[in-house]
Amino acid sequence: MHRKCLITYSLAPPAPGTPLGPSPHGLRPRGSKLMVMARWNTALLLGALLALSACDKRECQVDADCEDGNACTVDACVNQVCEAHAAQTDDGNACTADSCDPATGVKHAAISVDDGNVCTADSCDPAVGVKHVAVSVDDGNACTADACDPATGVSHTTLAMDDGNACTADACDPNTGVSHASVPVDDGNPCTADACDPATGVSHTAVSVDDGNACTADACDPATGVSHTAVAVDDGNACTADACDPSMGVSHVAVSVDDQNACTADSCDPATGVHHTAVAVDDGNVCTADSCNPATGVTHAAVSVDDGNACTADTCDPIAGVKHEAVAVDDANACTADSCDPATGVKHAAVSVDDGNACTTDSCDPAMGVAHVAIDPDDSNVCTSDSCDPATGVKHTAVAVDDGNVCTVDSCDPALGVHHEPSNPDDGNACTTDSCDPVFGVKHDAIATDDGNACTMDGCLPEEGPFHLPVDPDDKNACTADSCDPDTGVHHAEVAVDDSNACTTDSCDPSTGVHHDPTDVDDHNACTADACDPVLGTSHTPIDVDDHDVCTVDACDPVTGVSHQAVAVDDGNACTADSCDPVTGVHHEAVNVDDSVACTTDACDPSSGDVTHTPNDFACGPQQVCRASGCVAVGPGDQVGEVVITEFSALGSEFIELHNTTAAPVDIHDFVFQNGANALANVRALNDVNGTAGTPVMLPAGGYLYGVANPVSGIVPAGAGFVYGAIGTSFALADGGDVLSLHSPNGAALEDLVDFRNFITDPEAKMAAQAFPGFAGVSTQLDPASRTAAGNDSGDNWCTSFYSGAPGSHVRVSNTAGAANGSCSVAVINEAFIDPASTDDGKAFLELVGPAGAPVGGLKVEDVEGKGTSAGARNAGATGDLNGTDPAGELTLPAGWRIPADGVLVIADGVNGTTSGSFTASLVPGLGAGDVTVRDMDLENSGGDSIILAAPSGTVWDAVGHDPAGAALDVSATTFKINNLALLMYEGQTAITPTDNVGYALCRDALSSDTDNNRNDFHVCTTPSPGQANILPAATNITSVTPNNTVASGAATTTNVVITGTGLASGATVKFGTVSATCTATGTTQLTCTAPANATVGRVDVSVSNTLRGGGGAASASNAFTYTGSLNGSANPLQADYCNLQFPGSFTLAPGAATPVVYGQLFEAGLTEAPGAPAGTMAQLGYGPSASNPTLVTTWRFYDASYNVQVGNNDEYQGSFTAPATIGAYSYTYRFSFDSGLNWTYCDLNGAGSNGSLPLETTQLGVMTVQ
Repeated sequence: MHRKCLITYSLAPPAPGTPLGPSPHGLRPRGSKLMVMARWNTALLLGALLALSACDKRECQVDADCEDGNACTVDACVNQVCEAHAAQTDDGNACTADSCDPATGVKHAAISVDDGNVCTADSCDPAVGVKHVAVSVDDGNACTADACDPATGVSHTTLAMDDGNACTADACDPNTGVSHASVPVDDGNPCTADACDPATGVSHTAVSVDDGNACTADACDPATGVSHTAVAVDDGNACTADACDPSMGVSHVAVSVDDQNACTADSCDPATGVHHTAVAVDDGNVCTADSCNPATGVTHAAVSVDDGNACTADTCDPIAGVKHEAVAVDDANACTADSCDPATGVKHAAVSVDDGNACTTDSCDPAMGVAHVAIDPDDSNVCTSDSCDPATGVKHTAVAVDDGNVCTVDSCDPALGVHHEPSNPDDGNACTTDSCDPVFGVKHDAIATDDGNACTMDGCLPEEGPFHLPVDPDDKNACTADSCDPDTGVHHAEVAVDDSNACTTDSCDPSTGVHHDPTDVDDHNACTADACDPVLGTSHTPIDVDDHDVCTVDACDPVTGVSHQAVAVDDGNACTADSCDPVTGVHHEAVNVDDSVACTTDACDPSSGDVTHTPNDFACGPQQVCRASGCVAVGPGDQVGEVVITEFSALGSEFIELHNTTAAPVDIHDFVFQNGANALANVRALNDVNGTAGTPVMLPAGGYLYGVANPVSGIVPAGAGFVYGAIGTSFALADGGDVLSLHSPNGAALEDLVDFRNFITDPEAKMAAQAFPGFAGVSTQLDPASRTAAGNDSGDNWCTSFYSGAPGSHVRVSNTAGAANGSCSVAVINEAFIDPASTDDGKAFLELVGPAGAPVGGLKVEDVEGKGTSAGARNAGATGDLNGTDPAGELTLPAGWRIPADGVLVIADGVNGTTSGSFTASLVPGLGAGDVTVRDMDLENSGGDSIILAAPSGTVWDAVGHDPAGAALDVSATTFKINNLALLMYEGQTAITPTDNVGYALCRDALSSDTDNNRNDFHVCTTPSPGQANILPAATNITSVTPNNTVASGAATTTNVVITGTGLASGATVKFGTVSATCTATGTTQLTCTAPANATVGRVDVSVSNTLRGGGGAASASNAFTYTGSLNGSANPLQADYCNLQFPGSFTLAPGAATPVVYGQLFEAGLTEAPGAPAGTMAQLGYGPSASNPTLVTTWRFYDASYNVQVGNNDEYQGSFTAPATIGAYSYTYRFSFDSGLNWTYCDLNGAGSNGSLPLETTQLGVMTVQ
């Protein structure tokens, strides 16, 4: 029941034409007409609500009578009158947006905290609201610049270390940052001045040793420094007076030998004294006729030089002979062309000056030469464009007068130039504005007639001009007030219809005028009190439904009225206890899930109510797991072991390999590595390095994948299957050993743990039991037989990479990342020092190589006889090889022994000067604690034996047979056995045993290559290297043979043929063709040989077979040596027609000095007449024993000569060579070949050749005196 309350209220919309200014109700409508009406309706509703709130006081008995059906009000019955209050929406939580829906009630929607910035950690505190806390960007690494980009997140950019100073070593320490340490400049050499330039770096400049004294030999020794040693002045020559001047140096002044006879050559022999030998009248001057008179001496009459050619200046050079040099023809007149005719002489013909250019004036000046002066084409007429064409001459082209302006009249005056007179655009029309556009021409634009008065109609008459007539504003509408404003024009303003009574509806009819009709206030809603106030207008006040019980939903139905329904307290969450208090309202208390275990994540399932306590191993230490009681040490059953760690590299470039032990693929995405520093790094796909996409990383069933720390560069090694950690992660394995564990995502389970803190990387240390081996350059891997979580707990099951995991592979590898590992139970014999020079005691050794950590304890080394009736029996030797506690010839390696960190184990002789009793030392250098020393390491010398490395079971790890000749061992008669199993005694072919007692070792190459053939695998090393990489001689190679030819002779050999190259040592077999030569070695780079005699003309190969390489050190130089033939006196067409030794005919020089240039000439019909060097012709200059025949004597040595000049029909050649070191007389001459040096024509001073009257005469060879 409602109290009677009459309220009238109306709010009419604005009448048409009402200005959009302040309204009678204090509203300021803006915008379109629709917006104006909407705002008036809003005002109407507000007014109604105000009226109802004041009027609607519904009578009631209980709160339920007041239910208004609005969930946003609290309805109650107070003093039998209903009161309604707005429901409380504020839940006091700054993290929710509070609102109320009349149908559903109060809502608290969680507000969004994400600010779109990945550089902030976004959260909301119920008390203070949303917080955006900057994330930490500091990675604790002083070598990175840490920053955060709101879009991409945290980045750690590696700092640039290079300071641009070559004198500093730039580095960065993650703790201390970038450093620039000065590089050392002192090279410890007193012979250099050490310095460093920031731009170019360290320099070591040789110090000056010159003391300015020519009588000292200045030098510098890196150990002792600069020295100045007095030079020897005595030249051992009794014919000189020897002295030294500090300024001039050593001098040897010849003693006087003159006997006053002009026809003797006075000389002094350093050994025998002064000699007076008849002088040679030949002055070596081909320009003179030579003779001698004792009184007056030698005379040399000039020869005639005139060649009858007017174009040459004829002279004679004492050495070069007659010369005919072209005369100068240049008359210094630039206007003549100078030439010379051999018959008439020099001519000077006038040059042509015409350049064929019509635009130049051509002339010639004797000093300056031809000149071409450009013609001036200007005709002094400004109406022409003047130019000149080289072909046609001067042109005067009329200039263009058109200025492109249609508003001008264009013309040109020869004196004044171009003119442009403006045209008149006037069309005589008072309604146009006349003008002219330079492009479009004359325009007549209509003038503006608008007078700016909106109340006039404007126009224009061509004869009179513009006019302005008044307009009529009446629109015949009773609802408008008509007017005209000169500025805005005609207006039809709506008349005011508002009677200021909110309870009427005001309107206007265009025919009858304004009307005011009463308003209907009934809204037909049982939940409102309807009324109208003349001032406030119609109101519909909601009735109060609030029963003041927050556990009911108070509402009012427009048809049925108020209701109060109990609120639902169930939040659908099985993890809360739900209730409602009439005052405080609904409550949802979270159930207690805390199990008081710090390492578990406690949770409740909202659907089922099941409480879970999920272990988080990351909350524990590196060697702990989370259990019901808390963090406990990892036990035997704590590792799931489906995915296990099988290989890692902690030294150098790090990586970690994982193996799937199951028969199904496993997605290891988000598996987590943990190290001993408790650092974590999750596994990420290579195409999801940010870890945001959740891309799977599939580890195949039974397969392997390896990963690397997530690099800043984004570049990962080929073959890597994943990365771990954030980009630029600092996650790393400690070089000295670490704990590495693998967990399933979020630390829910421990998959595997490897504790390798007992990590031995020192190659000199003993590889102890349970220790993990490590060495730079190779990875640490799990033996394939132990690929379980339990198996990889023991360091005894780990070794360094050696062979790949491919079946039967003997290829050395640095790692097997991403593939099956090689076995740890492998080792090979790498080097055997069988026969040291002199006594063997204390010097012999056997070297094994294999993966570091390989279990060699208990293996047996057997020294077995391979030849004769004892083949297959151990070599006991005079004192018992390898003896001690084992049988003679056998050694058992100590139990538990493992190969050291560098993968090399040396078994060394420990005899200390005796052959019995205990030992205290070894004479083998470089032994470490991880090597084995035995009482007697003497292996049997001489070869024909086998060295076997085998397990006690009889399994052979390696076997090496060796024999001096590489012969097969006699293993068929008796076979060596262990555990009643016959053992392999060698692989393939036997290796070549080094020569007895020379101190050479039998060794594999530096990579310990194993092809299962002893001959291929083992070589002789001249430098034994226990515990170090083997040092092989360089591969045999031939680079040169000098001299490379000799005379073909069936009887005479050729000495001092030098072969240079590499791997050339004593004992090498050298052959010239198929015939062996006798050679001696100088080091390993030179052999000096005597070439065998050969009567057959031709070229042969030179080959070297070096036994030091076990038959593999062979090289051959194809056609490297030539046995030459002589064509002199033969009918062979390849004999030269004519050749000679031109000059000089003799000379004297010191040992080792360069000879003067020696000339020789060649004539061959049809070949030499043309100027220039003929193709296919070889010329050589050589020397040999005095007066010996170069066609027969093999000790002649020849050197290539080069083409000099054309002399008539002859070609002249020139050459030189170095005099021999031995004092004495020698002959020299030229030879020529047309078949690439197989056959030669030898020459003399008189000339030789195919002409039968020109034989080779040994008395006409050149004479060289070396003294």
